[in-house]
Amino acid sequence: MLIKKFQSYLENTLGIGIKIYSEDKKNRYPLFMEEVYDLYRCSIEGYDFIVMIDKEAQARTPATIRKHAAIVFNKTELETIYVCEAIKSFDRKRLIEQRVSFVIPENQMYLPILKIDLREHFRNLRSAKNNKLSPSTQVILLRAFYEKDMNCYTTRILSEKHSYSMMTLKRTFDELEGFGLAEVLQEGRERVLRFLYKGRELWDKSVQILRTPVKKRVFVSKTSITKDWVKAGLYALAHHTMLAEPEEEIFAMNAEYFSELKKSGKIAQRQRMNSDCVQIEIWQYQPELLSKNGIADPLSVYLSLYNTDDERVEIALDSILENFSW
Repeated sequence: MLIKKFQSYLENTLGIGIKIYSEDKKNRYPLFMEEVYDLYRCSIEGYDFIVMIDKEAQARTPATIRKHAAIVFNKTELETIYVCEAIKSFDRKRLIEQRVSFVIPENQMYLPILKIDLREHFRNLRSAKNNKLSPSTQVILLRAFYEKDMNCYTTRILSEKHSYSMMTLKRTFDELEGFGLAEVLQEGRERVLRFLYKGRELWDKSVQILRTPVKKRVFVSKTSITKDWVKAGLYALAHHTMLAEPEEEIFAMNAEYFSELKKSGKIAQRQRMNSDCVQIEIWQYQPELLSKNGIADPLSVYLSLYNTDDERVEIALDSILENFSW
């Protein structure tokens, strides 16, 4: 039955439980509605919807679907989800433009009404634990500012770029959607992430939940330096702005790489800064993922120095945002 396929598809894709009930006969829908649809009540994370299962294999016109959904809403005051075996591509586009929720089991889902409610639900759950993006999610978001030609990302594209596991990318997509920064569509078996804002507007919407990439700062012997280390901190800020370059270089690496170098004896850590040392920022993500020409990316540098009390640094940080090509 199509209703079982619908339930299985959503549960497997969203990772949440869905309850299906027979629709209440007291609603007394017009006779033609019962002839063309099987109607069910659907409960998802405490939110109720009416599922309209089309008895025909090929979908009706978007205008007709919208009209029938309005009839259901007038009877129940519940939003509807249209379900059909197949919908032509141009009709899917029109349904999306009109923000009509629909599901083609094992093919595509578009659920704007569901996402609005669940986004708030998941945001409340997440904010109780943490009000910042996870490091992997922050990398994906920052990448969007540098790849302006990308309207959306698939799990496959991001897996190739970052070597993230599918589980990590699922959490990343859910997180961005939960914070209201993006929507996630299902196209076949591929999840697609589409940001709801662009450029400076996206930055302004997200800056409060972005974290400093720096976990801690340590000192190592200058003899440990290799050419592949990424320059960061005030040194990178000077590269991106008119700030005077500091006397000593500052580098960044993630904790895993630092531990590997330390265990192999390729790095000699010092307890305090002196003339024979350089500073290393231990980042929560790989600086190489966003760096260019061995220099940490400007937005990560901005976040790493955001809480400075130095007025000169504050002016330089402001210039990063002012001069950034949004």
